[in-house]
Amino acid sequence: MKAEMEKMMRLFIRYAMLFMPVMGFADGIIPGQPQSETIVTPPSYEHALGKMLLTLLGLIVLIFVTVWMMRKLSAGRLGRMHANSSIKILEKRALSAKSMLYLLEVEGKQILVSESHLEVRPLSALEPSEK
Repeated sequence: MKAEMEKMMRLFIRYAMLFMPVMGFADGIIPGQPQSETIVTPPSYEHALGKMLLTLLGLIVLIFVTVWMMRKLSAGRLGRMHANSSIKILEKRALSAKSMLYLLEVEGKQILVSESHLEVRPLSALEPSEK
């Protein structure tokens, strides 16, 4: 009877050792067993917090620099593109959610154009106004 009990106890310990990581005893500390005197210091999170804040600051700076560069590049490119164009949009007004009114200048002539989700229609040719 005692031999069977020892055999079952060994079997139980083997199965318990398999499940120790799941049970939270992965570090080898088994409750009820005498432990050696070790001093465990709690982890310091100051380094991780500093690293995280520095990374966050770097990402914010990178976002601002990227937006600034995109504005500079697009403004320069659009300015050069419209400077040599013979077609210029002088004004545009929204008439409704789906229609717009444009005042265009084409080779010195002003044209009023309406645009909707169905069509683009010229309305009239205007005389250039002196400003």
